[in-house]
Amino acid sequence: MKFRPEDIRVMKRFFEKIVSGVFKSTSIKNKLKISYAVIIFIVLIPSITSVMFSNILAERYDRLINNVDNANNPISIKKSGISYRAKRILPKEASI
Repeated sequence: MKFRPEDIRVMKRFFEKIVSGVFKSTSIKNKLKISYAVIIFIVLIPSITSVMFSNILAERYDRLINNVDNANNPISIKKSGISYRAKRILPKEASI
């Protein structure tokens, strides 16, 4: 996607207004507060994204393990299927 020069100028002015508005205060105390808040925000972004990503991977892994467990235990599936079919086919006197 290519931006036109006008779009770049508009974005640049918008960014400059935001930055100049944040650091408009002449007080060093306020500038430090804003700087600390920005630093904390920047530090939190990667940790939040990594936690979200690890949760997604854990859910996928759990589903995979459940599927493997279900695939490794076909005996219970076969037993229930066989007994249901056998009950329909065999006479009532016969037992399984």
